[in-house]
Amino acid sequence: MLNKLHAPKPKPVKEAKAKKLSAPKRRKQLEKEVEKLMRELVWWRDGSRCVLADIDGAKCGNGIQWGHYIPRSRSAYLVYRLGNSFCQCGNHNLMHKHEDPVFGVWYSGTFGQAASEAILADVRSHVGKKPVEWELQEWIDELRNLLDDRPAVHTQDILIERGFYGSWPKEHSK
Repeated sequence: MLNKLHAPKPKPVKEAKAKKLSAPKRRKQLEKEVEKLMRELVWWRDGSRCVLADIDGAKCGNGIQWGHYIPRSRSAYLVYRLGNSFCQCGNHNLMHKHEDPVFGVWYSGTFGQAASEAILADVRSHVGKKPVEWELQEWIDELRNLLDDRPAVHTQDILIERGFYGSWPKEHSK
């Protein structure tokens, strides 16, 4: 009888816990996802063509890249915003990096002075800030919805109205 009472008990089985990513790894994963979706949407929206080709096409060349109206170096917060992301050729991207005004002329000519002022106000309000994880996740959801809802036939006006150029042009376009 004593043997049965003192028999060794089986070890408890530990349940496998879902592996949590550390904050920096989770953030990096979200940034990669939003960048992937952003590139896909921008390439589709801009027709894989430099947006500055019509205003300054003689300088186009050196392949198509994912570019920004407000450079990454000026605003880490606006890197993943649709109203700041465009297809541009390598030559125009390099010119923009060196403060050439052609992108600003194109932006305000395309979306209006109010949209241009609105994005610059956003730059000032987010100096030194990066998007937080919930914002990145929100942007991922927004980009997925836009990708799923792409119109078969589209004009710039339709794309602005439906948010494919982000909030600044949609709210302030001419």
